[in-house]
Amino acid sequence: ETGKGSVFILHFPLVEANTARERADKTPPSTAAQDILRGRHILLVDDEQFVCDVGKRLLEAAGCTVTTFVHGAEAVPFYREHWTEIDGVLLDLMMPEIHGRDIFQAFKAINPKVIIVISSGYSQDTDAQQILDEGGAGFLRKPFGLKELHGVLARAFHSAHQADGKNKCHYINPEIDKILTAADGSHDKKQRQILYSKSQKI
Repeated sequence: ETGKGSVFILHFPLVEANTARERADKTPPSTAAQDILRGRHILLVDDEQFVCDVGKRLLEAAGCTVTTFVHGAEAVPFYREHWTEIDGVLLDLMMPEIHGRDIFQAFKAINPKVIIVISSGYSQDTDAQQILDEGGAGFLRKPFGLKELHGVLARAFHSAHQADGKNKCHYINPEIDKILTAADGSHDKKQRQILYSKSQKI
């Protein structure tokens, strides 16, 4: 009304702050992936504390022990001292202090058989592909959910195990591959074969 002002009532849908995080937590996990991951010690290196916190919780849901670092440079001396206790590494490719490729090479120098899955918010670019060519065990695109995280890491461990068990010959267990493919949402057969072939270098 003129001279008296107006009152507006706005209605917004209720959205909890942790909606995305909770949605990932509620995603049904793959039993096959969890069986492979259970009891593993994972080193998670990412400059985003949120990613470290969420990744830690999702991996712990699979029965993993998780050590996290937001400063990549600090992860190298830790790995040098504790590498025999670490089963695998989830490594962010793009970090401000030190590039993931430099950490990858440092870890490989300490333990040539280290299982490293690299992660990035970008598509699998030249840097990521080069790391895979040099023995990286897989690529995880951010943002990721429970299924993608469990699936990619489980596949890395499975393929490394198959490589060792088959005298490092190329081998894909079709049943496990089918289950893990459903777990990480991958439908690209060629890409799955590439990830498995990388395990020959581990």
